[in-house]
Amino acid sequence: MDLIRERLIGESDPEQRVRAFIFAHLEYFLANSKSMKMLSHEDDVLKEELGTDIANLKRQYYRCCADLVDALKTVKGLQFNSRVAVLSLFGMMNWIYTWHNPHVDGDAKVLARENRRCVPAWDLRYLGSPASRCPAAEGASKFEALTTSLKAMS
Repeated sequence: MDLIRERLIGESDPEQRVRAFIFAHLEYFLANSKSMKMLSHEDDVLKEELGTDIANLKRQYYRCCADLVDALKTVKGLQFNSRVAVLSLFGMMNWIYTWHNPHVDGDAKVLARENRRCVPAWDLRYLGSPASRCPAAEGASKFEALTTSLKAMS
């Protein structure tokens, strides 16, 4: 949480605050991948005070991200389920250890930029916007139309 807090100091733009959170998460995850893997997928074995502390920290971390996303929604006038958005984001980021190769995929800064390009849902220009304004959705509707046409022909 300290890295997140540090990155958010002095940043007032909600979109940049979400981006800063994503970048800090990726940067920390890549630098501490073994610990983060355990915290992401095996923390249920932690008992007593340590388990309670970790569970509280994870709730605090989730709440921080959800608050950032909610602030972005308010400023941009977007409507979507913040819980689903935040947990989807965490899901995407927390599996990086299974495939990340720094020689091929780059560092956290490169990953944050490429995720934004490759995953239109996290390109904040489209988050919560009508499907008609989202290039990925437009491509999907063209694909559905083509599929329907092909089925009609057969």
